[in-house]
Amino acid sequence: MQLSFLLAKTDLELSKEEVLAVVRHDSSWLHGNLLMMTPKDTENLVALQKRLAFTHSIHEFLFSCPQAELVGKIKGFSWQSTYQEDFSLRVHQLTIRQKHQHNTQDANKDDYNNTNRTNTPQNSGFSEKNLSSIVWHALKDPIVKLRDAKTQIHAFLYGDYAVVAKQLTSDYQEFEKRRPHLRNFAHSGSMHPRLCRALVNLVGAKEREKILDPCCGSGGLLIEAALMGLEAEGYDINRTMVWGTIRNMAQQKLSNYTVTCKDALSLQGKWDYVVTDLPYGLNSVAMSREKRVSMKREVISGKRELEEFYLAFFKKIKEILEKRAVVVMPHYVEYRQMFAETGLRIEKEFNQYVHKNLTRKIVVLEPR
Repeated sequence: MQLSFLLAKTDLELSKEEVLAVVRHDSSWLHGNLLMMTPKDTENLVALQKRLAFTHSIHEFLFSCPQAELVGKIKGFSWQSTYQEDFSLRVHQLTIRQKHQHNTQDANKDDYNNTNRTNTPQNSGFSEKNLSSIVWHALKDPIVKLRDAKTQIHAFLYGDYAVVAKQLTSDYQEFEKRRPHLRNFAHSGSMHPRLCRALVNLVGAKEREKILDPCCGSGGLLIEAALMGLEAEGYDINRTMVWGTIRNMAQQKLSNYTVTCKDALSLQGKWDYVVTDLPYGLNSVAMSREKRVSMKREVISGKRELEEFYLAFFKKIKEILEKRAVVVMPHYVEYRQMFAETGLRIEKEFNQYVHKNLTRKIVVLEPR
């Protein structure tokens, strides 16, 4: 079965790479923010939809054509074979508008709650009523149901092209219930759960595999990893953060995790997957075994000490990493040279605007 993923437009490249990291496939391509692919394996689509952070809905691809041929293709398609109980048909004009809202408490709210509104066709020339009528006449004893139909047909328009697909699953909206300020232990530097989930997905770990966060903070990445069925292992040198993470994991009724107070630079062993958001807030500090490292970007000596800490951290990652890591850091760190020195290879790289003084760098790494 060929699948279509309607991706969030907050960051299209990150949305796309999240799906590609999770689903084994031979090839893929984009029509606007509609990702097309043929999975290598039979997927549990409900579980897949729950796992993905930046996918609005998953669809079964039915056919595609130039827009000029759309009416004829709809007339010629065998709708009875895909029809169940009742149906609806929607037309969407795919447009790309980057929002970069991952850092806010209400991140992606508009993008997720108003999907139909933002995709409503403007001057597309196609009437949903007329296209639905064509499908209706092709069916035996059809029933139209505008909301929550069993057979939800979508016509996606992009440029001069059209893709017609049947919706199989849609986003469950659970992320908003886990926003950082709603946790038992809240921390101002925490990322939105959707972004945490996407970062964990970028490593491509399978259910019950172990994932390590060596600087776990208040546990945002660990929560999402554990909810996905991964074994979540976290460390932080700050005892308050470790205590807070345990409280937050208990709030979600999670048990598939371990959290310990430990310096990330002292870790010994091997881990297949590492995901971490390094401490880099302008008013925060990183703790090493030797000293407190200033994170104030405007202080040159502090920036130098920060980069010394990062270099030591990346050397440790190279030592313990087996397969893939995702690391988040501030834009002002000269990380490329560090990776070259430590033998880590950049596989993917993304920018996340936070505010005028800070942009997050999200880097997917593999050992050379």
